[in-house]
Amino acid sequence: MDHLLLHAHPSVAAAARHFVTAWCTAHGFRGDVTDTTELLTSELVGNALRHGSGRIVVSITDGAPAALAPPDPHQVLVTVADSGAGRPRTRPAPADATDGRGLHLVDALARAWGVTPHAAPGTCHPSPPLTAAGLEGATGGKTTWFTVDAAGG
Repeated sequence: MDHLLLHAHPSVAAAARHFVTAWCTAHGFRGDVTDTTELLTSELVGNALRHGSGRIVVSITDGAPAALAPPDPHQVLVTVADSGAGRPRTRPAPADATDGRGLHLVDALARAWGVTPHAAPGTCHPSPPLTAAGLEGATGGKTTWFTVDAAGG
């Protein structure tokens, strides 16, 4: 799994898009797989910027989260971790709204997606199945993840 550590700043969405595009290209994924991965990563990083706090860690690998299924080399898995409180969720967006549709895109285009809360230091909760390298010592937070079907990519 490759990681990119970002500090909350408006330019990080572009850096995250370049990171996942370069990874997809280096691993032989092209076309819709790369485009979808780039778009959904941008949405999740945008949410982390808007609703999270501090550092953001973007990770990418091939395969499904081990907590969900056996690894599948025909999937791309992206995780976006931040130390912000709250849990991303879809919400209705009026037709004239300028935001509020990002998770609907993730829901429509990803093979699967979800949110794993990070256990706060000193609690008895088990570690999340999707760890957040680079956010060690952060209190709370979450990792939002998605998979894209890469079969034939």
